Amino acid sequence: EQLRAALRELEGRMSKVSQVGTRIGDRLQGADAVRSKAQELGDLLKYLMAFSQLPENMPNTPVDAAANEYKRYLPPLFWEDARLKDAAAATRRLMQLTGEAHDAQHRSRMVGAADDGADARPTGK
Repeated sequence: EQLRAALRELEGRMSKVSQVGTRIGDRLQGADAVRSKAQELGDLLKYLMAFSQLPENMPNTPVDAAANEYKRYLPPLFWEDARLKDAAAATRRLMQLTGEAHDAQHRSRMVGAADDGADARPTGK
């Protein structure tokens, strides 16, 4: 009888440890997802900065000597042939982010204009 009680107690403890382990695993998974998103955003910001630092007179088609100029300014992701798929994904994401930023800026201007218009109306007092 003591052995059964001890086994039940051990089983209860193992169940609690398993539940705690599951909760910790879930939290770690969530934290890793946040870290991964932050890393992606950091990389995208670096790429955006690299593109913004390209000189105005850079040729549109990187051929011969011009290719070396692009290599000076852009990360290898954008000029290594083996990483073309990754470069396309990063470019697509950059375009999406810049579009979202442009839309947010436009909405902000519209809200500001609406607020200015409301301030200019007579209050009727």
